[in-house]
Amino acid sequence: MPEINDMGMPRLGIAMSEGTVVRWNKQEGDQISADEVLLVIENDKVEIDVICPYTGTVVEILAAEGDVIPVMQTIARIESP
Repeated sequence: MPEINDMGMPRLGIAMSEGTVVRWNKQEGDQISADEVLLVIENDKVEIDVICPYTGTVVEILAAEGDVIPVMQTIARIESP
């Protein structure tokens, strides 16, 4: 039975409280492998690649490009086999 994994906005530094979604590298319905870049975020004017820890299908994207999202808030859901 497939498992749905919530992917949250990562905390990439002790003082980080939010990040801005710059670009999604995958869209809903796309396949993704663990260790592949899912999206790019910006924090303190630095763009950072966010690596997906799951292999599966991107089933839901919950943040649009340009959105400012608090750390740990779910930004995508990945269905793993």
